[in-house]
Amino acid sequence: MKPKTVTGRLRAAVCKRAAGACEACGRWVGENGEDGELDHVFNRRTVPQAVSNCQMLCRMCHRDKTESRPSAAHHMLRFWLFAQIHDYDDEAHRAAVRLSVLAQKSAVAR
Repeated sequence: MKPKTVTGRLRAAVCKRAAGACEACGRWVGENGEDGELDHVFNRRTVPQAVSNCQMLCRMCHRDKTESRPSAAHHMLRFWLFAQIHDYDDEAHRAAVRLSVLAQKSAVAR
């Protein structure tokens, strides 16, 4: 059965790309992401919902990303690489800009 909502269709497309694995650590999340969580990398208020802006993550990776463990820069760099691999040019650029901002904040904090 085809999902009826935009988020449902988005989740189905992200699950298909993920092929049952967490897109951060590779842990099994199920063919339909039943043990995973749909993560919007950039805020839905500022960036439209799209497969290129979402990842299927296991609960542990999603929690770590949400809580910036080990750091926000770590997760953004990982997403930048992910975007590069999948040819998501707009998201890769957005991630590079965000990494630059995070680096500036880190330099000021020192």
